[in-house]
Amino acid sequence: MASLAVAASFGMARARTVQIWRGPQSEVLRKGTVATTGLWHASVGVHIGLALWIDHAAGAGLLGTASLYSYLALSLGTQNLLVRRRAAAL
Repeated sequence: MASLAVAASFGMARARTVQIWRGPQSEVLRKGTVATTGLWHASVGVHIGLALWIDHAAGAGLLGTASLYSYLALSLGTQNLLVRRRAAAL
């Protein structure tokens, strides 16, 4: 559960770092920044750390690896939802 809360938090933080603007034909464009990339790296590092801690504390072995898909889905979903909301406001 803590891992999923962290995933949503990183998704929200990354969404704030994405640049959004209108293109020459009024299309909405987006671009990640260096900060977006840095937050991705931090997110992966935190997930690995949580996975190791959970595996050690629970004695489950590879529980963190199994949760990777849920972690990525929630993180990307949160980021996408917030970036799309910002884009719609343009």
